Amino acid sequence: MVGVMLGVAVLIVVLSVHAGFEREVKRLLLGFAPHVEVQDLRGPVRDWNELGEKLAEVKGVEGSYAIIQNYVLADTVESRSPILFRAIDTEDEGQIAALDELLVKDEFPGSRADMGLDEYAVVSRQLALSLGLDVGDEVEVYASSNFDEVQAAFERTEEEPLKERFEEVLRASLKEAKSLSGLREVPEADWNAFYVPLANLYEEDMRPGERELLEEVYEALDDELRVPKDEERKVFVPEQAIWKEVQGALTRILELDVEAEDAEVLKNLKEIVLPKKLKVWGVYGDTKRTQGPQMFIPLPVGRELTGLDGAQVVAVRLEDPYLAYQAGERIQGALGDMFYVSTWMDRHQAQFSLIRTERMMMTFALSFIGLISAFSIMAVMYTVTIQKKQEIGVMKALGATGEQISWVFLWQGLVVGFFGALGGVGLALLVIWNRAEIQAMLARVGMDPFPADFQGFSVIPAEIMPGYMAAIAFVAWLLCGLAALVPALVAANHDAAKSLRNL
Repeated sequence: MVGVMLGVAVLIVVLSVHAGFEREVKRLLLGFAPHVEVQDLRGPVRDWNELGEKLAEVKGVEGSYAIIQNYVLADTVESRSPILFRAIDTEDEGQIAALDELLVKDEFPGSRADMGLDEYAVVSRQLALSLGLDVGDEVEVYASSNFDEVQAAFERTEEEPLKERFEEVLRASLKEAKSLSGLREVPEADWNAFYVPLANLYEEDMRPGERELLEEVYEALDDELRVPKDEERKVFVPEQAIWKEVQGALTRILELDVEAEDAEVLKNLKEIVLPKKLKVWGVYGDTKRTQGPQMFIPLPVGRELTGLDGAQVVAVRLEDPYLAYQAGERIQGALGDMFYVSTWMDRHQAQFSLIRTERMMMTFALSFIGLISAFSIMAVMYTVTIQKKQEIGVMKALGATGEQISWVFLWQGLVVGFFGALGGVGLALLVIWNRAEIQAMLARVGMDPFPADFQGFSVIPAEIMPGYMAAIAFVAWLLCGLAALVPALVAANHDAAKSLRNL
């Protein structure tokens, strides 16, 4: 009976704790993760307010807000680390209220979520601990896009100058421009022979100064008002002033001071790589098991860091986040194929699959305790049938049938299973209700299996599930009955004469 009780209790406690963990993980995720994300496949969402009005008409949608998400390099006094930030619309009261509920004000007093449009940030608890941040500290961030621009700038300075790579083309074009400047009308074939080689240079990599001068050439030659074309006669009639502009630009390209141009390019890097200083306005409680964005910042600051003129996605907040799949289908139908819709369940499917797999594996492993208990009952009952062989023989001699004898042993197994399962449920409830005291006692002796630093919970979460408890108790009772069935059948088939001869 004790074996059955322990097997049932352990299985119920483990499943209840896993259910509590899953509930807390979902609570944390729904605190910082959008219920539904809407992405415009054509590019950044510039008018998210207009899109929000369309979303508000969809059944189940409570509100929407714009977000930008990217990586930055965070630089503090103690260390430097790449982090993921999420820029949110801080004018959305629902988003700020949800973030405020996640703040760990007991551990980081003074934490606030109302960042406004200023250069403030709400950082995660894991980031605050790893970088040694507290409320009121400043952290410098460098946008990851800056490093791409820096690399491109250095690559441009190492490029061979345009005047050296395409000297023949540039000098031939300059010579042709001088010869064509004396013509009032230029045949289309001569015009193309002059223009096409210059147009082919457009896709080449070059320094900003070289491109600026080349753009002057293109603007002059592509001006339809100053270079009209007679379609019937297939000739161009350019203004004479155009040739001076073209010759001047080509001459400056050939005479460009490359060292001075490179110095100007590198000088402009100072503006690109300047960090943005953000003040830590609050700390919210993510965990190592459920990590969210390491930093929340206002949307305007995020746009400055990424250089976007709009939002990456529009996040949707639902009345019931657990109906996200149905709401996502309605949103997709309302917006059309030019938008991609994803739910929080889709984005975190791997995480929930891991939790479900852990629960299944623990259930499978701990179920063997119940099976071992049932096997022990069968072994004990079988031993009893051997020991009580004479009593079985007397009962049969007095007229007891095999069915009546088998029910004696079967009822014994069922009674053991019933009280063992009932005791297991009671023991499980006792452990769940006193889990905080048990955890504290284990921590005092240095055996805390659920450290708060990793899980993020000061007390082990648990959820009492009456349906699961009843199912586990019933299966345990049924196994005990089945375990007693084999010895019962053995006892029923004992030969009365042989049993009595052993008296």
